[in-house]
Amino acid sequence: TDIIARVGGDEFVILLPNVDEEAAKVAADRIVQCLSKHNMSTFDKNLDFSVGYATTSEKTTPFEAVKIADLLMTEFKKKKKESKDLPDLESQL
Repeated sequence: TDIIARVGGDEFVILLPNVDEEAAKVAADRIVQCLSKHNMSTFDKNLDFSVGYATTSEKTTPFEAVKIADLLMTEFKKKKKESKDLPDLESQL
């Protein structure tokens, strides 16, 4: 079962059990595309967002994966400020 949870004031985490890194990237890309499409369709209610993702493995604990995703989200936010275009999630890896 997928889980979406609020972890902070405006921060959310989406847990996708049994998903590999490629599927996680696809899910993150879809979120970016949907939010971007929303922002292009409205002028008064744009959503500001940043995205990061990570997967767990035998070498990565869930806690470490959250830290990795948070670092990638921060990098996404930084790159977004430097450019008018949204950063490619592929460049986060």
